[in-house]
Amino acid sequence: MTLRIMTDANGRRYETYDHPIKRGWIGLTNEEVQTIWKNSIGWGDPSHDEENLVRAIESKLKEKNT
Repeated sequence: MTLRIMTDANGRRYETYDHPIKRGWIGLTNEEVQTIWKNSIGWGDPSHDEENLVRAIESKLKEKNT
């Protein structure tokens, strides 16, 4: 939020606040979910675990929503 000091047509000053525009949530497509699943879980490869999947989902959602 940003404070702005404005002046009206009569020269009177007043304060106003700008609010950041809120965007709607952007989720993952089915294709993105499948790609993340395949890349993170590796179809049963024991070197992959749930934390890798969670981190991959988190990363993709941050990318799409920032």
